[in-house]
Amino acid sequence: MKYLKLLLLLGLSGSVWAQKEVRLEKFTKIKLEAPVHVKLVSGNDSKATHSADLSGFNFTVKGGVLEVNLAPGMKAPEDVNINLYYTQLEEIEVNGAGKIEMEEGELISGDKLVVLSNGAANVSLKLDLKEFELAGNGASKSTLVGKVDQAKIDLNGASKLLGANLKCKDLKVFATGASSFEVFCNNDLQINAQGASKGVYNGKPVNKKINVSGVAKIVDSNTGESMTDERVSNDDTTRITVGKKKFIIIENKDEEDTDKKDEKKGNKAKSYELKNVYAGFEIGMNQFVTPNLNFNMPNAYSFLDCKMEQSWFYGLNLLEGDLQIVKNKLAITTGLGMEFQNFSFNSNQILTPNVNVISADSGLVTLTKNKLYNYNLNVPLLIKFAPRGKKDRDNFHFAVGVIGSFKAYSHLRIETGANGYEQESKIKDDFNINPFRLTATARIGYGWFRAFANYSLTPYFNTQNNNPDIRVFSAGLTVIPF
Repeated sequence: MKYLKLLLLLGLSGSVWAQKEVRLEKFTKIKLEAPVHVKLVSGNDSKATHSADLSGFNFTVKGGVLEVNLAPGMKAPEDVNINLYYTQLEEIEVNGAGKIEMEEGELISGDKLVVLSNGAANVSLKLDLKEFELAGNGASKSTLVGKVDQAKIDLNGASKLLGANLKCKDLKVFATGASSFEVFCNNDLQINAQGASKGVYNGKPVNKKINVSGVAKIVDSNTGESMTDERVSNDDTTRITVGKKKFIIIENKDEEDTDKKDEKKGNKAKSYELKNVYAGFEIGMNQFVTPNLNFNMPNAYSFLDCKMEQSWFYGLNLLEGDLQIVKNKLAITTGLGMEFQNFSFNSNQILTPNVNVISADSGLVTLTKNKLYNYNLNVPLLIKFAPRGKKDRDNFHFAVGVIGSFKAYSHLRIETGANGYEQESKIKDDFNINPFRLTATARIGYGWFRAFANYSLTPYFNTQNNNPDIRVFSAGLTVIPF
């Protein structure tokens, strides 16, 4: 009996140890999908370790790519810190709310590393490389230190880069949307800043080529010189420095119209770019409604009632172009944008995934969060009235039209504390949401103020299988116009 207990004790110890360490096949790329904190450690073996328990995670290596995910139905505790041992790294991809950083004293060295940081990802790395590439999207944050011979940075959305301590020899930065960055370069520097992006560069680059358009702003930390597009129109300003010589190139996009003439003066009439009414960063609230604009859902679908004060959306409309109908006054407008929608439900009932009908469970578990999320790509077609004179383009504007949308992604996020501790789950499914939708929009503004309201012309959910006809009403403001 004594030996039997000893064997059982050894077996139990081995089981616990297996949960604390997972041996992995060799990998050169990491794809982190779980909302956990990972520390990178270089070594001779590939493995994952944790001081407590790794049983709630899936580690899969396929084609040299390591994917880290939560096991089905599991939620990562807030204090999870996984040590990930690698032999060589070529690419790191972090999605959602994942975080990757270096163990103290660690350094990623080699020929080339590519980092893809999406959503609310957080990446903090120390580097010694010949080549480095970073693509930051959404609201991601990247902190970089070390040295790199050649670096290429691409920032979109509201992504952020803290790279003043990454000494780059040659550096290229492309920033759009509301992104921001701080970088260091001591040889060849190229910056292309658009939209509402902002940046600061350190060091004393020998050659500089800086292109600034929209309301973007670039600052030289050594001199405090601020580079912006100082003209009224949306034309580009490019500054080039070669050694001690500086060149400024101003590209004037205004063209004279040769088709019509001022009959009284005999001069050619000049066409001005009209004020943008679509491009910019916008926020607002949305709500499910019936086709007759009733905010209360039918009794059978009361689980779709939303908390409007918590059902926010935000849009990042990057492009806008005009075809003028009446010169300097009326135009047909189109463009391209992206939209992030959230619908926070009032009930405790959870939408049923993987079914053809819109349904929900009995709602016996109390939920602290029950939110449907979807990401759309939008293309507008508007008729815009925005009078523009020689000196003033911030007069009253009004636009009506439609927005075509394609749903690229959706999931349901739920949280509950019914078991005495907080549990969170994310269910990925299409939930019978129509992939293509059409929305009517009206936009109005004066000066800096811009407001809009939208109403779905097509059902939000697929109406087959006797599903209800539910529409979306939304309203908001453009807080950062482009």
